[in-house]
Amino acid sequence: MKVRAGHADDALREKGVRLTAPRRKIVDAALRMRGHFTAEELLEGMHSHGVAASKATVYRTLSLLVEKGLLEPREFERGSLCYEAAVPEEDHHDHMICTACGTVHEFVEPEIERLQDVACRKFGFRMLGHSHRIFGLCSRCVARGRSADAPPAALSATPPPVPGRRGPRRARPA
Repeated sequence: MKVRAGHADDALREKGVRLTAPRRKIVDAALRMRGHFTAEELLEGMHSHGVAASKATVYRTLSLLVEKGLLEPREFERGSLCYEAAVPEEDHHDHMICTACGTVHEFVEPEIERLQDVACRKFGFRMLGHSHRIFGLCSRCVARGRSADAPPAALSATPPPVPGRRGPRRARPA
C-alpha cells in the first residue's frame, strides 16, 4: 500500500509538521519512489526531473518521514540506509538479500511470524515491531555458480553498544 501525497500532507500536519515548499517536493518524490531507495537515489531522481533540493534537506526530510511513520528505514548492508513506504502491520514483509548481486527479495512467511510470537510469549517480551533479514545467494547467482566469499558488511559489523550496558545479555525464558 502506497501512501498518497495528500494523505501524507494531512498526516504530517496532524503531527504538527510545517510543510515548506522544499519539504513538499521531497515528500512527493519520496512517496512516488517504488520499492527500496536510498537518499542519493531520491536526490538523483529529483534532479533528473529538474526538481532542486539540497542533500541536507533531503536527509532531514527523510528522517522526519521515518519519525512520523510514513517511511521505514532498512539497512541491507552496513552504511547503506534504504527507505520504503511504511505499510500497515497486515502487509508486513521480510527481506532476503543476495550478498553477490545485491538483489533484495521481499517475502511473507506466516510460520516465521508465528514462531516470533511464540518466542516473545516464552520470554514475556512485548514485540513492538521487527525487521527480519536473510543474507545469502539468490537463485540466479546460485545458477551462475557465484559465491559469497565473506559475510556481508551488515553481518560482520558489531552493533553499537547500548549506553549503560557492559555487554550482551542473554535472555532467559519468563
